[in-house]
Amino acid sequence: MADRGEVEQLNTLMQKKIGQSILGKVQLAMVRYHEAGGFCEKDEQWDQDSAMFHLERVALCGELEAIVALGQCCLQLPHHILPDVELEDNAGNRMKGFKYLLLAAEAGDRSSMIIVARAFDTGVNLSAERKQDWYDMTDYDEGGEFDGTQDEPRYLLLAREAEMYQVGGYNLAADPQRADDLFTEAAEAAMAAMKGRLANQYYMKAEEAWALLEE
Repeated sequence: MADRGEVEQLNTLMQKKIGQSILGKVQLAMVRYHEAGGFCEKDEQWDQDSAMFHLERVALCGELEAIVALGQCCLQLPHHILPDVELEDNAGNRMKGFKYLLLAAEAGDRSSMIIVARAFDTGVNLSAERKQDWYDMTDYDEGGEFDGTQDEPRYLLLAREAEMYQVGGYNLAADPQRADDLFTEAAEAAMAAMKGRLANQYYMKAEEAWALLEE
């Protein structure tokens, strides 16, 4: 479980400028040196606990790459730093992991934005102290911020947000006008991606949303 000190450190980290710590960059190099076996004998197993200790210090210094990796590791997701290390799957680690990914999302990391948005949308990977919240989800699922090359296609993100505005719920007020605009954007993005059939579906949904406005 995350103790009070860890939570306070995370809260303090939220006030720091991400990526501005030289110490963080130095300690990140130490993490990579651990993983490469630089601190152990040739046939000796490298020290995962020490590497994770340094990774946490790196994250608390505000190094974005470490924040993302630690958040993913705490949530049992694939991570590119120390990929062989697995942490215990418990409520404390999930709370820490989600806090780290929130920080990364707020700093503009696109993969973290997707995970956080989907967590608020579906509840998957959402820590126990939080609830599904579509209003919060829209803060991290602005379709225009994604080009579809590294994350989910832009038209899917736009369409999902449109669906939420069409029906409302989970702290998000229904807004047919916003739904109409987003479905139209989704259709245009799908057309640009050569997804003509899907684009037609989105145009039809935009018309349905517009019909709600006229009622």
